[in-house]
Amino acid sequence: GTLGAAAGVASAGWVARAWADGPQSARARFPFARLIYNGSWDAALPNSDNNLSAEFQRAAGDRFTTDIAQVSLGDNELFQYPFLYMTGFSGRNMFTFEETERLRRYLVEGGYLFASYCGSGGPDFRDSLRRLLDEEVFRGDPKSAYVEIEDEEHPVFNIAVPFSDWASGLYRAGRYSGWEYDGRLVCFMASEYDNNCVLAGRAADGRVTQQCLWQGVNVLYYSMMY
Repeated sequence: GTLGAAAGVASAGWVARAWADGPQSARARFPFARLIYNGSWDAALPNSDNNLSAEFQRAAGDRFTTDIAQVSLGDNELFQYPFLYMTGFSGRNMFTFEETERLRRYLVEGGYLFASYCGSGGPDFRDSLRRLLDEEVFRGDPKSAYVEIEDEEHPVFNIAVPFSDWASGLYRAGRYSGWEYDGRLVCFMASEYDNNCVLAGRAADGRVTQQCLWQGVNVLYYSMMY
């Protein structure tokens, strides 16, 4: 099944993705980190991270152990975390030149970024992140491309929890986008609603929280499989 295949990839240690010090034991360990940057990086910390991690482990039948941390792009430990979660209220002055270079290397060498904005400043966060990746991280590299993710059959929408189970009332065209590099989706961005705070459990409707958690689990699994 899909979850079994994902477990196999995780326990393999991401060797094909050139991680300098990834997990090597047979036990499936999946470390991910909240990205620290010059801005509101800690919005809804730690609830959204803990809830997403717990849902991830439930979906996998506890075949995974997750390590949650907070890292900056300049940290020596960056490449120990194949999955970065990024959120904030706005996106101005996110990274230094050196940090954008590190982010480029991280994504090109196999890392994955899940960007999920928080609060009323979301459109600014979305637009700033798009400028950052287009103009400073990838800088017109022909292998990179910004994409609107609208295909309901895309594996990032289905790999662990089927689209039909989570999308009702939540999905709409233009809400999900990202960046591909050399044909691989290296960044997934959820926009147009307060996704991070919903992951933290702040939605009035508990079903919406569950839907966002399921979609987050899909993003986590996708990052391991592709």
